[in-house]
Amino acid sequence: MFLFLLLFFFLFSLKLLTQAPRKHSWPKSRGSFCHCVLYKENKDTMDAINVLSKFLRVKPNLISYMGTKDKRAITVQEIAVLKISAQRLSHLNKCLMNFKLGNFSYKKHPLKLGELQGNHFTVVIRNISGSDQQVEQAMTSLRDTGFINYYGMQRFGTTAVPTYQVGRAILQNSWKEVMDLILKPRPGGSLFAVIGFTAPFMSTFNILFSAGSPSLHFLC
Repeated sequence: MFLFLLLFFFLFSLKLLTQAPRKHSWPKSRGSFCHCVLYKENKDTMDAINVLSKFLRVKPNLISYMGTKDKRAITVQEIAVLKISAQRLSHLNKCLMNFKLGNFSYKKHPLKLGELQGNHFTVVIRNISGSDQQVEQAMTSLRDTGFINYYGMQRFGTTAVPTYQVGRAILQNSWKEVMDLILKPRPGGSLFAVIGFTAPFMSTFNILFSAGSPSLHFLC
């Protein structure tokens, strides 16, 4: 009996936390967006946004942010939620796993991708093998000469044509190659769908090419 009452109380409390706000209850003097800081561990930004939207029973696109943060890290970033009170967001901290919300404020505007001024990283290196002198030399070299900045595979696109090939062709002013890489049919793709879209464009493009190389203004 006690366990049943405890379960009932938990479900009732969860319903109160996640129920949709009443219509026309938002104060006119308050900014429409509640800005707060999202702290998360081992969870990427989109996962966190999706979890929040489910608890709040709102669409994910009502939660705005300026950029995505990696999963394999402890990250902090600002988010904004449309017409959800700070009290309601704060109560979610009792239910959230591996991320928390705080530093609430109301503003009249949402956040937009790319608005952030930059990122700050603290890198932790674990399980180091070597003497103190070797570690000191390595850190001195890192400070004075830097390191090769490798990019993750997600930076090179997920289509049959890696985006670095398109970028190289753009840098070489090989505009016909750029169009071929982007628009020509690819293995495993729908030939008819591609032809229906690209045929009129490519015929016009070839006519222009016969008269001379197009300028960058043409492509823009």
